[in-house]
Amino acid sequence: MTSRILPAGYIPGVMLIACGAGAALAATQDGSGDESAVSTSASAEAGGAETGGLAEIVVTAQRRSENLQRSAMAVTAVSADLLTRESVTTAADLTSVVPALQASNQAGYTAFYIRGIGSAAYNAYSEAADAFNFDGVYVSRPNGVNGQFFDVERVEVLEGPQGTLYGRNATGGAINLITRPAELGHFNGYASAQFGNYDERLLTGVLNLPFGDRTAARLAVQTEDHEGYFRDGTDDAKNRSARLSTLSQLTTDLSVKVVYDYSHVGGRGDGAAILPLGTTPVRGGLGNPAVTALYQNAPANSFIFPGAITPLPQDQTRIDLQTEGVLAEITLNTALGTLTMIPAWRGTNNDNLTTSEGFWDIDRTSGDQESFEVRLAADDDLPLRYVLGAYYFDEHSKFLIEPDSQFIGVVQTQGHTGTETAATFSQLTYKVTPTFRATAGLRFTWERKGFNGTDGTSPPAVFTSGPGLNPLVVGPAILAITTDANRTFYSLTWKVGFEWDVGPQSLLYANVGTGYKAGGFFFASTNNSYDPEKVLSYAIGSKNRFLDNKLQLNAEAFLMKYTGQQLATLGYVEGDNGPTTGYPTLNVGRSTIAGLEAETQYLPIDTLLLGLQLNFVHSRYDRFVYNAPDLSPLLGLPAGAIPPASGCSSSVAAGLYTIDCSGRQMYQSPEWTVSANIQKTFELSNGGSVVPEIRSRYESARWMSESFLPVTRVGGDAQTDATLSYNAPRGVWNVGLYVNNLANKNVVSNVFLNDVYPIFSPVLATLRPPRTFGVRGQVNF
Repeated sequence: MTSRILPAGYIPGVMLIACGAGAALAATQDGSGDESAVSTSASAEAGGAETGGLAEIVVTAQRRSENLQRSAMAVTAVSADLLTRESVTTAADLTSVVPALQASNQAGYTAFYIRGIGSAAYNAYSEAADAFNFDGVYVSRPNGVNGQFFDVERVEVLEGPQGTLYGRNATGGAINLITRPAELGHFNGYASAQFGNYDERLLTGVLNLPFGDRTAARLAVQTEDHEGYFRDGTDDAKNRSARLSTLSQLTTDLSVKVVYDYSHVGGRGDGAAILPLGTTPVRGGLGNPAVTALYQNAPANSFIFPGAITPLPQDQTRIDLQTEGVLAEITLNTALGTLTMIPAWRGTNNDNLTTSEGFWDIDRTSGDQESFEVRLAADDDLPLRYVLGAYYFDEHSKFLIEPDSQFIGVVQTQGHTGTETAATFSQLTYKVTPTFRATAGLRFTWERKGFNGTDGTSPPAVFTSGPGLNPLVVGPAILAITTDANRTFYSLTWKVGFEWDVGPQSLLYANVGTGYKAGGFFFASTNNSYDPEKVLSYAIGSKNRFLDNKLQLNAEAFLMKYTGQQLATLGYVEGDNGPTTGYPTLNVGRSTIAGLEAETQYLPIDTLLLGLQLNFVHSRYDRFVYNAPDLSPLLGLPAGAIPPASGCSSSVAAGLYTIDCSGRQMYQSPEWTVSANIQKTFELSNGGSVVPEIRSRYESARWMSESFLPVTRVGGDAQTDATLSYNAPRGVWNVGLYVNNLANKNVVSNVFLNDVYPIFSPVLATLRPPRTFGVRGQVNF
């Protein structure tokens, strides 16, 4: 889709119109009790209450402030209020408000897919294909993006490769989380609470303190708790977060913003269900007696050895993740434009034991990253607008990962990773005529990676641990692989396009651009690296407002050529003493992705808003071929007796299956996604308002795993959410009722195959939240 904003009070796919009673609602949920601040917020959201119509929204997706409807690219902007109304507290929850995004949690990490492009980066030496940025700072670790979804200004999702202004690992797109800055000259804040089923308690407090006219500080804290959505106690939440922001206007032209954030994500970790759903109690969890019996009665426990397939230690599962960071944004207005400098540091430390993959996995990883970005943006009124910049990033991490491979033993991998990268970038837009502009962008990236560590296997935990794997004891490993490798990558990415103001409120644009994700390493003694993946994207779009700013029609058609896709899969690698099993990451092929995104928002009267979003994505693997080991000889069976863990065509030779999934629809890529909403504001005589909303999202059938096993294909599903809010006069307070997933649908968000599938064949799935309901309120001062 072209550009979509979901501001205060809006439902997925549409924006709340802040005019009349709508303006009061926007002000109420802005979180400020100061009257002038409320008025400013309402006007900004609405483009001026006196003008009426749909809101004019400012975004920074192209590293400059611009009207979303004038931004010649595909952007979805989500307001803080909509995040609250949709109960978005983690990055995975963004799926409910961004139709083009598939996001899910797995083993303490978050996986993103935008328009079919993404990756499951579940360890310290893999990286996501969709860049996540926190207040303009790239966050490298997919487990470091949660815990800060409160007191935000907005979330921007950029769809399609971002190869010039955003450099690192943005082949699919970028997600920008932008927090609310401190407000100069205002003492205000708010306190909010949400209570619901599953003993949910979500508490948020914000205090904005001015120190004179030129400096202010803003403190925001949040606690989140709820019981597990699964009967065994998993899929719960126990999170604590805080953020301190300061803003200093040192001179008329110089300002400094500093942000420190900390979060602790705890609880039992993700729950998992057996596919097909209904095989065991859907939300029983892996600690359910029916699932335990499934493990205990596995044939491998008879023909290999007792305990070869061991029940999972559900009582020991945990997520213990701490993240923190500090950044500064220094802004200086110069004769050449606005100069922005962002030095930043972020650190993560986790000690997790998860089971949602179908086996237990210990993950102890710590790391830190340092980055620095500088850019110069010309004033918008110049004939030649430019953004020129440079970027530096340095990251180091150490890890110990111990996944259980059942009768094969416990795989132990430990080591260090290091990444250093530098880039220069530019994007120029020239006004050829008063209504026609041409754009060109270029980025050069240098990236050096290092990886060293060891991989070995210890005896099955059933031999070294207590009864029922309690206590869980991992024995010493026999080393099989020693890795010590370095590699340097170079890339030149670009973008060209044009913008044409067809009318006063109509924009036509077209872009061609590239995206790039560097290669990396996997555990093998030699031949242990993989090549980069690249995307070439074509897009043409139009953004329009009609009927005195009351009707919005936006659309974008796109075509992407995706080459060198990186995939980690079970296979043979070179070990210290010859070939051994491992998880090599391979460049498996190329894909073609074509689609259309369209959106309409209509305000027939000032108090009624209708919205509809349509996403069509036709994605196919032109070539998708890889190898997998034949496990048959391991059990003394003839070659090919045990089929591969794949629903694609295959052939076996020399102990290897060649698996060909060419022509398949890309996984995590539904062909159709449709979102719709309706919102009505009833103005009351006391100056308050009552606002009911209904929001629905439909996704068509989709594959959830690169295995393409029939059990991993999920049918189409729809979810409906509803809220009823009362907003007091002058935005002093508000209270509301909510229900999400009204029909209590069980919607699969991710799928994982057990390591020894098909010897032990259950396929595991994580699920989106069940029906949740409750009450929320906020007091502003």
